[in-house]
Amino acid sequence: QLWEAYWLEYINAFDKMTEILPDSVVTAYVGRHTIEVGLKYLLAKNNEEIPYVHILKDLVNKVSFECNDNYMDDVPCFCELFDHFIEGDNVEYFRFPEYKGKTIYIENILTDILLKQRATEEIDFKAEGDFNILSVCRISLGHKGLDRGVKALKNLKDEGYSVKWYVLGDGPDREKLEGMIKENGLENEFILLGPTQNPYPYFKYFDIFALPSRFEGKPMAITEAQMLGLVPVVTEYASANEQIKNEKTGIVVENNDDAIYYGIKKVIDNPHLLESIRENLKKTNFSNGEVIQDIYKIL
Repeated sequence: QLWEAYWLEYINAFDKMTEILPDSVVTAYVGRHTIEVGLKYLLAKNNEEIPYVHILKDLVNKVSFECNDNYMDDVPCFCELFDHFIEGDNVEYFRFPEYKGKTIYIENILTDILLKQRATEEIDFKAEGDFNILSVCRISLGHKGLDRGVKALKNLKDEGYSVKWYVLGDGPDREKLEGMIKENGLENEFILLGPTQNPYPYFKYFDIFALPSRFEGKPMAITEAQMLGLVPVVTEYASANEQIKNEKTGIVVENNDDAIYYGIKKVIDNPHLLESIRENLKKTNFSNGEVIQDIYKIL
């Protein structure tokens, strides 16, 4: 009932919009959280056990339905899945068949011009480790996985590495994270800088941008790091291999605690790999400002 309530909340919102503005163009964000909730609702309706996972591929496999590897393909794939397994091919929850073939997908628009301009702001900061890691994120451990970062840094410190991990951001689990940092004796190594309106001037002081998340959709922070020449090291979330060509424009590791530790250790021990990725980032255009022209054509 809980999963059904979550899912129907999304659907009822669309119903309300079309009721109030029947002739309007409705823009919808169908993100990975929506799909995850829907997939778990499918499992619940089929009286199957709901796994405690956030990885869409695992959930898709659980309901024995094949989707393409591309993250965004999961959206129409999920709609087909829902229609087939729950509605018996009779559309009820997807109530607007007349819009079939009239929907388009537009990614978040990013351009490096403004980003690089904001990165020139002067700040009073200096990273102090022999190897410095940056994370820019909300401090939500169940999502962003900074607790896994603490474990990785503790292992690195115990092996004699001089590494500092800085976090820009705040969130509901800050106090819990501070407790973990203290418990592991990392007060001087795992440093919480707090929130800032402009994180980009910090990027140039760091060796890698770490995102040890348990799940993600398609985080803009990764593309922003790439635009500014900072090598991302990330766990394998839904769209990780779309955003990053492994060991070409970043590093993608398996989504577990050990892999995060070994992935960071690998780039520390292989400075030539890190430099090679930096050079690739300089040569790659990560902007997609031309999408604006596509929007103009639609309008």
